[in-house]
Amino acid sequence: MRPLVLQADLDAAERMYEEGQRNDPIPLVTPLLGTVLPDPGPDGTLDQRLQRALTAALRTDGWTLSVQNERGHLHFQGETDVSCTVDLHRLHAALWPVDRHLLPGLLFALEVGSGRVTPIVGPHGASLICEQHFSTEALAEYTLPERFERPDLVLTERDAVRAARRLGIPHGQQVQDALPWPYFRDLLSLEDTLARLEQVLPRVPALGPLLTLLPELRAADDAFLHPTDDEWSDLFHDPIPHTFLTITGGDDDLSLDTVNEFLQNHWECGNVSPQWCVQVGRNGEGHDRLAAYLQHAPRIADLAAKCVGVLDLANRSLPVPKRT
Repeated sequence: MRPLVLQADLDAAERMYEEGQRNDPIPLVTPLLGTVLPDPGPDGTLDQRLQRALTAALRTDGWTLSVQNERGHLHFQGETDVSCTVDLHRLHAALWPVDRHLLPGLLFALEVGSGRVTPIVGPHGASLICEQHFSTEALAEYTLPERFERPDLVLTERDAVRAARRLGIPHGQQVQDALPWPYFRDLLSLEDTLARLEQVLPRVPALGPLLTLLPELRAADDAFLHPTDDEWSDLFHDPIPHTFLTITGGDDDLSLDTVNEFLQNHWECGNVSPQWCVQVGRNGEGHDRLAAYLQHAPRIADLAAKCVGVLDLANRSLPVPKRT
C-alpha cells in the first residue's frame, strides 16, 4: 500500500522550494561584484568574495557594513562604531562669556549632519537619549506609585518629574537640569551659527575650518538618501553615539553617565543598531541606492570626524579655566 500524499503537503513543499529560489544568493550577489561593489576576485566561496568586497568598499573608519539575505532581498546595514568621548570644557568656558549660543549651535549642527551615519552626540543629543531611556510616562504610571506604595496614585508627567527631582530618582529631564539651557532651547540655524562664528574667530582662530566643514557636512547629509518604508523598519531610531562631546570637564558628568547607561542597556539587551539600510533585490533593484549610500556615507563620516578634530584642537589650544 502506498502512503497517501496530501495536497497540503505538496503545497508546503512547493512553497519551501519557491522560498529557497527567492533566497538563492547567487543572482542577488553576483551582479553587485565588480559593479556597485569592488571586484573581490574569483577565489573563495560566494560569501567570502562578498565579505572581501564589503571590506574594500569601506573607505573610512567609524561604521561597519553587514548584509543579510531575507525574503529575496539583500539587506545592507550600516552600523556606527562607538569610538570615544571628547571633552570641550575649555572651549565652553572661552565662548560662554562672548556668545553663549555659539557652541550649542556648532554642536547641534554637527549632531544633525552626522546623525544618519556616525552620530556625534553633544548635550542636546544626550538629552534626547535621556528622555528615551528614562520614560517620564513609566515614571508617572509605575515607578512613583510603587515608591509611595500607592497603586491608585495619578500624576501628570510634570508632577512626576518634580517628584523625581526631590527624591533623587533618575528621570528624563536630568541631563537638561545639569547643563546650561542654551544647549537645549533656542538653538541657532547653521547660517546664524556660522555668522556668529566669524565674529569670534579672532578669539579662537582654531575654529576657522568649521566655516567650510559644517556646510560641506550638511550638503553630504542632504545628498544621503532617505530610507524606503521597508528599509525604515530595519533601522534603529535612537542615536548610538560614535563620539560623545561633553562640556563639563569633570569626572562627575551626568550626561556622560546617562549615555553610558543607555549604551550598556542597549548592548545587554542584544539589540542591533543600524543607522542606515539599503535593500537590494533582483534585476538591479536597489543597486543605484546602494551605490549612493556607499558614496555618501564615508564622506559624512569623514567630515564629521574632521569637525570633531577641529573642536578638539581648538579646545586644547585654550587655557584651563580658573575654578570659581
